[in-house]
Amino acid sequence: MAARDLGNRARYDAMARGYAALVGLGGFERFHRAVASALDDAPGATFLDLGCGPGGLVPHLREKVGPAGRVIGVDLSDEMIRRARRLASDAGWRNVSFERADALAYSPGCRVRAAIFCLSLSTFGEPERCLEHVTAMLEPGGQLVILDSIPEPSRPIARWVMRLKAPLVGARPTSVPLEFVSARLEDVRFRRFYGGVYALLSARKPAAH
Repeated sequence: MAARDLGNRARYDAMARGYAALVGLGGFERFHRAVASALDDAPGATFLDLGCGPGGLVPHLREKVGPAGRVIGVDLSDEMIRRARRLASDAGWRNVSFERADALAYSPGCRVRAAIFCLSLSTFGEPERCLEHVTAMLEPGGQLVILDSIPEPSRPIARWVMRLKAPLVGARPTSVPLEFVSARLEDVRFRRFYGGVYALLSARKPAAH
């Protein structure tokens, strides 16, 4: 496990209560809706939410897979997973599970229809290796959806804002996500938010793989 991942595990254990409160204020809902809009309806499929935090995206994912589908949330923080499991228990979600694991070491034991990183990939110590690992889990034609800060040379103000906020959340925004999907996947779609500070990136695993 990368040193930055270990540091962020402690960071997010400490941040868990305040993070859940921030989500509750509604600031993340636009991001969650954007991620959901990029995903196909997939009744009966399995979706993987990597860096799931306290589970705020999961209601949107459950709508996509339906009662016969499955949603798996993975996070490195014990406290985030504890809170996510409490949410699932209180809500009576029978088709949702949460696992405390390093994304690079985790396997769901099956192919998944979609893998999602919502405001999480830039906090991982080895994002390219993580993308390789996760893409291997996708079904042919399956979707990879990433919402994160992805810097562009043509947007200096957005890059400055990214650098300012990154230390607060243990992030290191890079162009790796866009470079990876452009080289390895197909049906690439890219959408910017908040003047380019955040981006929604989606793509599909080639059906021949």
